[in-house]
Amino acid sequence: MLGHANDTSNEGLFGVSMAGLSLYKKPLIGAHTAQPAVAGHDSQLETWFDEHAARWENETAVHSSPTSTYLHRDYYAIIGMGIMNPNAIVPLIIKRIPNTGADWFFALEKIAGDNVAKDAIDFEGALASWRSWADNNTLARELDAVPAA
Repeated sequence: MLGHANDTSNEGLFGVSMAGLSLYKKPLIGAHTAQPAVAGHDSQLETWFDEHAARWENETAVHSSPTSTYLHRDYYAIIGMGIMNPNAIVPLIIKRIPNTGADWFFALEKIAGDNVAKDAIDFEGALASWRSWADNNTLARELDAVPAA
């Protein structure tokens, strides 16, 4: 049971495992000090994200109901991880958007606490607004970059 004093299950909201999530905590948006990544954690987080994102996209692709789409356990897990670690999750979402057509903008809004694309008139404009926001909030990073020795 979530929140119970004797709970030792490491199970979080919607039954999503919370074990190991603290490994992914990084500085908050706008932090001005770079934190070195622990070897393997970025790839583990990207794998975690890809698994949850693919499952959400596959399981909600046939639904026209916003409730089924936006209250899906994996979508909420990604939003939760994004709130804990926006510097890692927001770039992963932005990287995925052009390839899937899935509605990730709601997740970005919940993670950022603002709809930075509210004035965009189309998909490309919304994506450009989010990319700009990420760049200006120290979130942009090369996902394929090789770490410095």
